[in-house]
Amino acid sequence: MLPASFTNSETQIDVLKPEKIEGVGKNDREVSIENLKLNPEKPFEFAAIRSVDFTEEDGQWLKFSGGWLWRLRIQAPGAKSISLLFSKIIVPRDSQLWVYSLDASSIQGPFILRGRSSGHLKTPVVLGDDVTVELFIPQEILGLEEVRISLNRVNPAFFDLFGDDSALPLHYCHIDVNCEEGTLYSDQIRSVVLIELDGYKVGTGTLLNNAKHDGLPYIITANHLGIDKYNDDKVNFYWNHQSSRCGLRFGSASENTSGSTFLAGSRDSDFCLLRADSIPDPEFNVYYSGWDATGKVVTDVTSIHHPLGQVKAIKSSRGPIRSTKLLKDESDTNGEFWRVPGWKNGANEDFSSGSGLWSSHKKLFIGQNYGGFSTCEDKTEPDWYGKFSESYKKISYWLDPDSKNINTLGGFDPEKRTKTYHKLKGAKVLESEKALFAHVHLIKKAHLNELNGLNKEKIKPFQKEIKDGKILQEISVSEEGAKEMARKMKENFRGPKVLTLLPDSKSPKNYLATEESLNIDFSESPDKLSEELDSFLI
Repeated sequence: MLPASFTNSETQIDVLKPEKIEGVGKNDREVSIENLKLNPEKPFEFAAIRSVDFTEEDGQWLKFSGGWLWRLRIQAPGAKSISLLFSKIIVPRDSQLWVYSLDASSIQGPFILRGRSSGHLKTPVVLGDDVTVELFIPQEILGLEEVRISLNRVNPAFFDLFGDDSALPLHYCHIDVNCEEGTLYSDQIRSVVLIELDGYKVGTGTLLNNAKHDGLPYIITANHLGIDKYNDDKVNFYWNHQSSRCGLRFGSASENTSGSTFLAGSRDSDFCLLRADSIPDPEFNVYYSGWDATGKVVTDVTSIHHPLGQVKAIKSSRGPIRSTKLLKDESDTNGEFWRVPGWKNGANEDFSSGSGLWSSHKKLFIGQNYGGFSTCEDKTEPDWYGKFSESYKKISYWLDPDSKNINTLGGFDPEKRTKTYHKLKGAKVLESEKALFAHVHLIKKAHLNELNGLNKEKIKPFQKEIKDGKILQEISVSEEGAKEMARKMKENFRGPKVLTLLPDSKSPKNYLATEESLNIDFSESPDKLSEELDSFLI
């Protein structure tokens, strides 16, 4: 979809004269860097704040095919990008708002305005120093007396977060997520998001799964970023801001969502939990990270972050973490933070605040970044992450909404959404290596040696004995492998047999609350079995 003026062939649309505001330049960058040195605990500022007072009486109104068109052009010399804050927009239902650059190479929108609204609208950044705001009201109305627009702030950026900005005080020890080091974390990388607050501050967040696997967009970040119930509607989330290949330091601002609701936050473990106002578009291909709230110490950890707001980077610890108090070295089981003893590669940067920490073995989220002392010059200095096990005490209401008292949860991939089925009494869901896998449970006695004809890369037997005719063997297979096994079972096994398939959960407790079950009777033909498998496997 494009702005209405781009597809118009009937109404003549002239180039607007720009409303010029104060630009940005070298001095703004220097002041920001100096503030960073003086106050390293505060978020790094990448843009300026320019107060303005533009209303529906400014700009240009046009009678347009199917409605009305309002446009306003804003120019901030020297800006790398521009974002806007509207304090009020009152328009007819389903009006569309767009913001785009002068050359139309950068476009944000449409923001669908669902009728009268007096809340804030904070737009994502548009690249360049010359942007046009376009509002399309898609129906005939008698007049425009009820339309109210109040644009009260413009944020021209003096650093380019989405390009390779040599002016940024960024150290180049960071490893792109699309380098070899990120191979094993392809899912977790997709859950990491760049957070922009108020148009001039940035942090990193992580999209978390919840026990219902319903795709509600819960995002955890650091409390010290300053997001609360008073400014949560001024938040933008940039998904997939990462290099397309290793070493290419250009990202993208095109995949984004706007607005959030503040749910909880605390200084104790420095966390903030948000719910984004919009579910990320399926084309963004995001992943909802699983988590571990047990508080168990793990040997190796990995962190994924946006150093100085730039493309995603990945780093791995140089040793075991320990539970401590904030910025303390001594172990303390009652501590609210994980102390990471430095990094094998990469280091913290400003804007790393809020970035996630994952256990390297199970790849579950265990904390968010507070800060520390590691640098590219000395990667051996420690950093601290708020313990998710501490934060979870205050946010389990949202992540475990049915109060099942779970403390670990696997991830969720909307692209591989599978129906969930109630597991049989005595059954145990296995962890498998790939989310597309289904769990296959053989009821009664199953002779696995008769399945040797299957592709061994797709079917992995696990030795397990359960008495009294319950589950005697458990196997993890892919969809194709499940169909193969159905046919093999039909051909080789005698007597009554039942096959129960469960989607991959990466956690033993994901499906305790579901209500359905699917039992396949092997008296059916293999083709019928394949149809049944197709009916619930993705």
